[in-house]
This record gives sequence, structure tokens and C-alpha cells, in this order.
Amino acid sequence: MLKEPPLLPPDLLAKLPKRLRHMHSELLDRCGLDPETYQHIHRGGAARDTRGAAHGSTKHYKESKILEEIWREAKTALSREMTESNFRTYIANTYALAFDRDLGLLVVQTPNPLTSLSLRRQFHPTIMRTIRQLDLRFHGLPVNDVQFQSKR
Repeated sequence: MLKEPPLLPPDLLAKLPKRLRHMHSELLDRCGLDPETYQHIHRGGAARDTRGAAHGSTKHYKESKILEEIWREAKTALSREMTESNFRTYIANTYALAFDRDLGLLVVQTPNPLTSLSLRRQFHPTIMRTIRQLDLRFHGLPVNDVQFQSKR
């Protein structure tokens, strides 16, 4: 059983007989890969994760999109919980990097070490309360904690 679909470049796909193009399309559908994502992967040559690094894995690409959506939802709620100044300074320029399934740990990238420190010391309780209220989950697993990691 395939865990990821074989991705043919669009130029090769166009050369296939209609029946095989249709089968390729059905395979992409079964794997949850829409035409826009398929085109994105081949325009850039690879899928992009939340840090912009290239990966050939459609599974990784889809999971990074789920992480982005989870953190975007948390950020939207946090924008209502925090002052505008604090939100812009500490939360606005953060990005979801990874999720540790064993710990339920969401890893969030910050622009610098000072922001990471401030988020841990000052805002962690607010962030966790917001995440719990939203009942955020990654593939059905609850987000139990957030770790902040600086870009530099």
C-alpha cells in the first residue's frame, strides 16, 4: 500500500494517455492531494514546510499545513486575549515548526531568543489557556504544551 502518491511532473503527466491521467488524478484524490497542492509542489520542485525548507514528501507538506492552521487559529484567538502591542511584538511573527506526537508538544519558531524567553516567561499560561479553550488537535492528538524555539 502506498503511503504517498507517486508525483509525476505535469509535463510528463500531460504525455500520458487519458486513462492513465485519470488514474493519476484518482490516486491524488485518495491521498488527499488537491490539484493546487500538486501544482505547487512541482512549481517549486518540492513541497515546502513551515520553515520554507524543501521536502519531497506530500505527507510532510500536508502535515505542515495542518500545523500552520492550528497555530493560525491559536494566533487569532490570542490576538483577542492580548494587547495589540504585545501581540505584534511577541506572537505575530511566529510560526508552527513541528509537533511531537508522544508529548503533545507544539514547537513554535520565534524570530529571536528574547521573544522565545518572553513567551515562555510571560505569556505561556495565556497561550496554553487559549489552546485548551480551542481544544486544538493534531491528527486527533491534543496540544498539551508549546515550546518556543528561536530562528537564530
